[in-house]
Order: sequence, then structure tokens, then C-alpha cells
Amino acid sequence: MTDKKSQREDWYQVSPYIAEFWCTISNAGFIYVGLKHQSPEILFAGLASTAIHAIPKQWLLYADKIGVLAALSLAIREHKALSQNPQLMLPVLGLGAVNATDMYLARNYGATWPHVVWHLSAACVADYVLTTISKQA
Repeated sequence: MTDKKSQREDWYQVSPYIAEFWCTISNAGFIYVGLKHQSPEILFAGLASTAIHAIPKQWLLYADKIGVLAALSLAIREHKALSQNPQLMLPVLGLGAVNATDMYLARNYGATWPHVVWHLSAACVADYVLTTISKQA
């Protein structure tokens, strides 16, 4: 099992088969964006996050962290397009604020909904950024 610090919801409250139901299904946005833009990095990140929220095993937490690194590698690979489109940085910086809020509220108050907001907003920003980049290619 994963450490309690990694837990975002009370386990198995909505479904006896999914530990963190809302966090699990909110990853559908990443999976959609990964498929839409044919991005294996975003798709892997979404599937890994879905897995760890559904099945709280330590090794899946490692897969989730690798998924985050994969998504970051996409940003690094697209650094030229990002630097040519500075307007894309504002939503990316906004995601940083959403993520920081999620971590603060989860650690200090046990709030779970900010993590769902993080998943959904990150998928929307990824779609926006990838759509903008692909239009200019």
C-alpha cells in the first residue's frame, strides 16, 4: 500500500473496486488529450495516474512519478514552440498555482477535490498548448 501522505480520498467510499474514485475518473481528460494529440507522454501520465488512484500500490506510485517525468519531457521537447508563444506560459503558470493549492489543502486540511481540479485543469491546459503548437506547425 502507498503511504497515507499520498492518499487523496478515503479509499473505496464510492466503489468497492476503485480506491480513489473521483481522482481516478478525473484522469479521463489526460487519456483523451493523449489520444487526441497522439502524445504517448500525456497518455502514459494519464494511465499511470489512473492506476495509482484506482489501486494504491507503492510500485504504481513510482509509475505515476515516471508519468509526470514523461509529461515534463514533452514540455522540454517543445521548448522552442513554447518560447515562440509566450502566451502559453500564463496557463502553465496557472497550473503551478493549482498544483501548489492542491498540495497545501491536501496536506493541511485533507481536502480531496483540489486534486480532481488539478487533473482536469492540467488536461485542459495540455490540450490548449498542444492544439496551439500543432496549428503553428
